[in-house]
Amino acid sequence: MTEYKRKENIFLILLALFPISSLSFIHNLPQVLGHASLSESRRGLLPPIYADRDQNVPKSSPDLVVPDTFVLSGMAEDPVAEELSNANMLAIILGVATDEEVNSLVWKCLGYRQPSQQTATGEGVVSWTNSKCFPKWRERFPEPPDLVGVTRIYSKEVDGPVLKANQALVRTIPMAHKQSIRTHLRPIGFNGFKLDELTPNKTRRAQCANWMIYYREELWGVSIEELVKRKEQDVERENLAIREAGESIKVAKAGVLPRDSYRMGDQKDGASDKP
Repeated sequence: MTEYKRKENIFLILLALFPISSLSFIHNLPQVLGHASLSESRRGLLPPIYADRDQNVPKSSPDLVVPDTFVLSGMAEDPVAEELSNANMLAIILGVATDEEVNSLVWKCLGYRQPSQQTATGEGVVSWTNSKCFPKWRERFPEPPDLVGVTRIYSKEVDGPVLKANQALVRTIPMAHKQSIRTHLRPIGFNGFKLDELTPNKTRRAQCANWMIYYREELWGVSIEELVKRKEQDVERENLAIREAGESIKVAKAGVLPRDSYRMGDQKDGASDKP
């Protein structure tokens, strides 16, 4: 029996024995049951509750230390180093972070922001902005999409849009960065999951973490204008190499993010999967 389940059973027994009014600790119920408030867990002050999370440690990494916290700062702010750390990526893969927190951190990296606004009545109104998003991604996803599948329902009707959004994210990773998890997390003891350990949720978490490591290494803190400039320079260099090799095909100047082997005709109907 987990510690959380034990505390929950104690609480139910107390409810059966005493009237609600006599339980002076009721206002501290989240603390009694071991919950951190959402704001506290997002700041990384306390670990969010995740039942039996040690079961997510892969068989190939029996001595892997599971992170105790997941760092997520305010959604109106730009990503910070602690949010993009290897420990935070490991917390995503091993289930320390909730599905909602995984989505939120990827959204921040993609450029979505959630500033709080005050109405005339003083009530907080939350809306998403996308002005900082990568242009191609913003065209396709003006609102932040679910990239993990928070419902855990995998029917085509419910999960179809989630799958497409996750696949679109993965396609923006250049070939040179497809193995970012192996490159950056293996040195700290994570050796990956075996095939029989994988679930759709674990797979998507890993894909999100892989993308964020790529983002951290190549895109974080770089302006859209600079990314466009880099893309044009990459295209010019690749076209030069192609001409020197005696080939006539030209590299397309589509999208903002670099992508290996991205050439005319690779995309159907001229669409680009670049953010």
